[in-house]
Amino acid sequence: MEDPTIASLLSDAAKYLRGEFEFIRSTNKHAGDAGEEVQEVLKKFLNKHLPKRWAAESGLIIDHANAISRQTDVIVYDALSSPVYRSGDKTCIVPNNNVAAVIEVKSRLNKAQLADAYLKIASCKKLMKDQLSDLDSNPTSGPATTTTTMGIVFAFSAETLLNTLAENMAELNAQYQSSQWPDLIVVLDTGTINYLVAYPGTKGNLPGSMMTTPDPRHLGYAPPPWYVQLCTNEDGQFALNRMFMLLMTHLTVYPYRKVSPPFETLLGDASKQARMITGYQFDSGFMLKPVPEHLYESQDTPLSINLFAKDKQVGHVQYIPWQDRAVLRSFGLPLAMYFKTLMKADKHLVLPDPRNPSVHLTTLLTLSEEQFRAWPKKLQHAKLRGEIVEPVKASG
Repeated sequence: MEDPTIASLLSDAAKYLRGEFEFIRSTNKHAGDAGEEVQEVLKKFLNKHLPKRWAAESGLIIDHANAISRQTDVIVYDALSSPVYRSGDKTCIVPNNNVAAVIEVKSRLNKAQLADAYLKIASCKKLMKDQLSDLDSNPTSGPATTTTTMGIVFAFSAETLLNTLAENMAELNAQYQSSQWPDLIVVLDTGTINYLVAYPGTKGNLPGSMMTTPDPRHLGYAPPPWYVQLCTNEDGQFALNRMFMLLMTHLTVYPYRKVSPPFETLLGDASKQARMITGYQFDSGFMLKPVPEHLYESQDTPLSINLFAKDKQVGHVQYIPWQDRAVLRSFGLPLAMYFKTLMKADKHLVLPDPRNPSVHLTTLLTLSEEQFRAWPKKLQHAKLRGEIVEPVKASG
């Protein structure tokens, strides 16, 4: 007995899939039930053999504009970073950003079944994907990456020859934008149909497979100088090998997508106003304590120091009492420019206000009002002049 190879192991897996399919076909004559059962055979194979980052489920895909696909036989999505909006035994709903591939499964492929697969795969590829953000990451060290959804038609058998199916594809391609075409047709134990590319002047064999038909909405560069050829491959028992190779190559360069939907998309018609019941503040020990009533109700303009450089006002800083400490809020001139001159600040941070980057806040300080009032004299060391502005009591 010869030692197994990677190619022979996948070839043996194809034989197992064939045996599972033949058992279903011989024991279940109901077309609908048989269709669901053959999907389960392929999903089980993928969930056993793909890296654990990826999961294969049946269901629907939704994008951040709330557009939704048709029911899809097999969705290959990033299970490590994707939320699942609906989880069920037969139908899940997952976000389009995290979907790397979709597969339509056919018991016996013919032109009509191929047309049905085109329609369903196009409904998935039409969905929008968000641009890559700083939260996303490339799984490889090189520049190669793609966010396009790969579309595959997988058939356990076919009523026609591969060449005839390829001719059917050419006819169907004329009815869809190229970015919505299936990228690969697989007929188990027979062969595959996919796209190969060549550069102008290339002779002999074409240099490589095109994993997915590019979607211009996702590209940031001009089209490549490629000739793209629709080709058949008489793979026989190694048809599953080619499918696995192309799918794995695509999954390898698919980025980790961690973008969440905009809040308004997630919240829908939820209330836009929150009713405030009570408030808390962190004290110096990082414990939340109720806001003291005199601070909670205060509408005062707080004690401030106006900052001047060469008689021109460049900003001001406010003193805000806070539990057992105080907080400073600086407007205009960045607080970090003079903060360390005025006090020991080794354990304190200066943070930009997320609503306004020109406003800066400190973490809690051990700073009394008396000490703050002494700052104008110290500001001279920072080549600034400070003028105290007394707090103003709110009217009413």
